[in-house]
Amino acid sequence: QVLITPSFALGQATREILRMAEITQEMLEKMMFAFRKNDLHFLPEIQSLEEKSDILHREIKKYLIQLSQHNMTAEQADQQLVLVTLTSDLENIGDTVIKTIVPLVRIKIEKKLHFSDEGFKELRDFHEKVLENFQLTLSAFTNGNTDLYRKVIQNKDALLQQELFLREQHLVRLRHGIKESLDT
Repeated sequence: QVLITPSFALGQATREILRMAEITQEMLEKMMFAFRKNDLHFLPEIQSLEEKSDILHREIKKYLIQLSQHNMTAEQADQQLVLVTLTSDLENIGDTVIKTIVPLVRIKIEKKLHFSDEGFKELRDFHEKVLENFQLTLSAFTNGNTDLYRKVIQNKDALLQQELFLREQHLVRLRHGIKESLDT
């Protein structure tokens, strides 16, 4: 019955997407805790969060596809597309954490590797900025605030530049033969 009223259905989907976003944010936070504390116990928790995220992604997408079979205004169809895109983006973040970062955390912990102080500070600072932009994105989405969206895009560009700079800094540490940088 909910699907018969597209505006209500889109609101319900938005609520579930925000729940999915909270799960994604928790994954990102636990990933850094695992790095910081060298604790493998966070990895099953992250995996469990990813599984919840996968279920939400699948169900939200299915729900939104069913919604497209009902009469919607052009504005509602645009909102539906935004919701599908955001859901897919959240799923991609979770996949990146599970498939790319968690294996690196596991290797770091199992091999008892440590980052250089400078490198780990850079990683923590970058992670913090990524989380801030993630939260800003959700705020822009929740409020429909175009000024916040512009800020998100500016931050994204700045983060890409910072990523390149951090890669260069890592290479400098490698050239200087810093053991932790060579190990990690």
